[in-house]
Amino acid sequence: MASSKWLSDVEFNNCPAFPAGQSIRALIVGPSACGKTYLAFKWIISGFLDYDRLYIFSTSIKQSIFQALIYGFNKGLSRKELMALFGNIASVSSIPAEKVIDNLVKEKLFMKITTPIKDRVTCIASSNPKDLRLPEDYDKNSKNLFIFDDCMTEQKVVGIIDKFFTLGRHQSFQMIFLSQNYFKTGKSCVRSNANILALFRLTDCDKRNIYTSIASTDFKKIQEFYDLCDSIWAEKYHYLFIAKDEEKKHLKYRNCLDGFTPVNGKHCTDSEEEEEGSK
Repeated sequence: MASSKWLSDVEFNNCPAFPAGQSIRALIVGPSACGKTYLAFKWIISGFLDYDRLYIFSTSIKQSIFQALIYGFNKGLSRKELMALFGNIASVSSIPAEKVIDNLVKEKLFMKITTPIKDRVTCIASSNPKDLRLPEDYDKNSKNLFIFDDCMTEQKVVGIIDKFFTLGRHQSFQMIFLSQNYFKTGKSCVRSNANILALFRLTDCDKRNIYTSIASTDFKKIQEFYDLCDSIWAEKYHYLFIAKDEEKKHLKYRNCLDGFTPVNGKHCTDSEEEEEGSK
């Protein structure tokens, strides 16, 4: 049981694909250039996740995808406006994000349009592991979304990230952890406490281990699970979505999040084609 000082009354209104009322502790896994970072970007701007504070901790903070988020939110744009700018483009890295954002800001100023306070997002980003504080040091009355990548390898930082995943269900935190290898992710904390998995193409060894640890109760034969994985991964940039706590098999295992409605009430898909070489 978490200490009462860490408990929060905040409830999240995420996309129905995610556990109702729960914080999201997502693990996005896949090899380099498979589309992990772009998927996180789409979840962040498309309305799938409910948050008002975004924290990004990555040694690759200079990636154009992260820079579009940081620059756009700090210029006062809303998720809806960022979605309009970048949501239907194969890769945000293919356009000059700052220039596009500046043009929109100038247009809004000319037309005297301001972003409502309720639609604004506070965005804080860092590539310095020392900037990551303990969970209890963050505002528990805000809807906090944290993005971590597995390049943050300093032991002290790994221990703090473990605490986020351990305490996340009791606190006003949602987390997305980006990793290149599922079974090299800390078993006792991040992997065990993740309630959402987004798995891009895995090695045969990892695929077998996923079956043994998660899917064997839902698929009588391992080949059935392999066939599902292979059919999804046959499409470029598609991933296997697993909601670990979902009881209905057809909702627990999905091809991306196609068909779900995000919190802004509009139909949305996150399986859009991406530019070759996006992370």
